[in-house]
Amino acid sequence: WLSHLVPTLPYMVRAVTAAAATLGTGAEEVGRTLGAGPWQVFRHITLPRLVPALLAGSILVFLVSLSQYLLTLFIGGGAVLTLPMVLVPFLTGPDRSLAAALSLVFCAVGGLFLWLVDTLARRSTGGSGGLWLRT
Repeated sequence: WLSHLVPTLPYMVRAVTAAAATLGTGAEEVGRTLGAGPWQVFRHITLPRLVPALLAGSILVFLVSLSQYLLTLFIGGGAVLTLPMVLVPFLTGPDRSLAAALSLVFCAVGGLFLWLVDTLARRSTGGSGGLWLRT
């Protein structure tokens, strides 16, 4: 699983740095003025404000990691079993109906993770919409 850091880490770094650049330092300065140390400022002010970006980055990281076939094949030598490692041989084989069923499982795993992260985002923001705009 460490080999999946190479293609996925830039997605998380980009999501978090973009969010951190838009936060500003006003809230952190208020915390320091009120006597909070660096760890307390990070834990109680900065980190909660970065939770939506961390959740959005985790969606990207999960979906990119889930689709890594060649990297898993090269590094794992065929011994590491992931969903793409199961799916790809069926795509090239004669039984396309089984490949279609496994593709639905592949999509369901991604959708389930997306729902889970959205639920966590709603809880972290106090129920105000999660990661998606609600009308």
